[in-house]
Amino acid sequence: MGRAKRATDGTPIGRPSPGIPASDGKARHQDLPRRFTPAGPWHIVPSPLRTEHIMIQRIDAGPRMSEASIHNGVVYLAGQVPETDGADIETQTREVLEAIDALLAQAGSDKQRILRAQIYLADIADFAGMNRAWDAWVVQGNAPSRATVEARLARPEWKVEIVVTAAV
Repeated sequence: MGRAKRATDGTPIGRPSPGIPASDGKARHQDLPRRFTPAGPWHIVPSPLRTEHIMIQRIDAGPRMSEASIHNGVVYLAGQVPETDGADIETQTREVLEAIDALLAQAGSDKQRILRAQIYLADIADFAGMNRAWDAWVVQGNAPSRATVEARLARPEWKVEIVVTAAV
């Protein structure tokens, strides 16, 4: 093992713990994170401050949640649930897909631009019935990435909940 490298003033050159300021509370040059580059030894890389304004549009925003949020050309839908409690899985899935269509339209998108769908079923035995409604709705050749899992939903009357992310 070699000796630790030292700066010309004799202080060790190393990688300080980021975020630990000097004892007087002021950040010093040596308090900044250091990175190794192929061009040379460790050097200081100050973190850039974020100065741009981030634009987020919310659709049907309430006190607890929004039905959808749009950022950077992508719309993120909240979980959509059926209107009719206790209906069969195909009816509930169709209702959820209609709600998704409406929200996507409000966001300036549509089902052909869906990037990902997450489907939650109260009972995985309803998988085939949900798929029948899904297959009738999805545009062939534009089916998004999708995951389906069994999960306990917020209300026992609901059989399905779907979360969608789409390009705007």
